[in-house]
Parts: sequence; structure tokens; C-alpha cells
Amino acid sequence: MTKYREDHSKIRVILLMVLCTLFVFCVNIASAQISISSGDGILNPLTFSGSDLGAQINNAIASSAGVYKKIVIPGTGSPYTWSTTVTIDPRYVSIVGQGSGITFINCTASPCLSLYEANFSLDPGGVIGGFTMTGNGSASQVGIQSAGVFNERWDDITFSGFTGTGAVSWYLYNSNSSNGWQERIHASKIRIENGSGLKFSYNAANIAA
Repeated sequence: MTKYREDHSKIRVILLMVLCTLFVFCVNIASAQISISSGDGILNPLTFSGSDLGAQINNAIASSAGVYKKIVIPGTGSPYTWSTTVTIDPRYVSIVGQGSGITFINCTASPCLSLYEANFSLDPGGVIGGFTMTGNGSASQVGIQSAGVFNERWDDITFSGFTGTGAVSWYLYNSNSSNGWQERIHASKIRIENGSGLKFSYNAANIAA
């Protein structure tokens, strides 16, 4: 009986240690989601000057040209106004928020974000996602436009408010014959809540797309 009690006590101690470890692990994960520090190519655009989020992202990218960087938009302080177009080479820049239910962006530019590879290659792209982007209802507005992108990852993006005539939430633009076409992209948890959705275009030179 004494042996049983000793074994039972040891099991409870072990379980308690496991639970404590899991608790610390979860707390660390939660802290990582709300705390963004620069380092290892991770940049918080809010620490850079600019009249709007787009301008701040441009300045963050320009601060370390030629080096891969991950722009992380915090949820704290959103919604943000994005009125300056950001054009990136997706092989060198990723732009992510902290979740579509946490980071909110009011897009007033067209497009707000443009992904463009000046010279198409098989180098893999980065990651775009983790935010909700809301348009302003203007005609022909484009939220995100991507061209000539290879192996890009799109995850957890909610589009809303692209309701104007001819507006597009996400424009997969393959009509530039000198830029190649998009292929092997990975998209998950893409939601269109209100307004127009996806548009795909190509020309004869890119018919293989």
C-alpha cells in the first residue's frame, strides 16, 4: 500500500511538471504573437517613419536593401490606414500580420500591395498573410496584385469592402509576357467577406499558365 502511494505521488509530480512546462510554453507563444523585436531580418514597420502603413513598410524595406526581410505588422494599434502602394520582390520580402482576426488594414491605395519579380526565376517566394484588408469601395480598386511569382505562400487573409465597379481583392496578373507566370503558389484560409474576389488574367505568351 505504501509503495502504491509513493508511485501515485511520483506520477502526480511528473504530471504537474508537464503541465507547468506546457503553461510556460503557451505563455511564450502568446508573448511572441504580441511582441515584435527587430533582428534576424524581422522588422516592425511601426518603428519607421511614414504618413501611413504603406509608407512605413516602404521605409522598413529600404532600410536594409538587398537583404531578406520579414515585415511583421502588429495587431496592437490596428486598424491601420494603407494609402501608399508597396511593391516588393517576393523572393526578398515577406509581409505578415499577427492573424486576420488581430491585424486589420484599411486599404485606400490601388493596389495596396504589388508583388513583382522583374526577372522571373525559380527562386521561391516568401509569405503574405495574417491580416484582414478592407477596401474603400472605390471603382477599379485592387487590394493585392501579384505577377510572375513562384512558390509564394498566402495564408490567413480576409478581404472585405472591395465593392466598387471593377474592384478586385486579389489580382493574379499573368499578362506581362516579359515577367513569366505564376506557378506553384500555396494559398490557405483566404476569405472574401464582402465585395469582389479573385481575378486571373493572362496573354497568349503566357498561355501555359
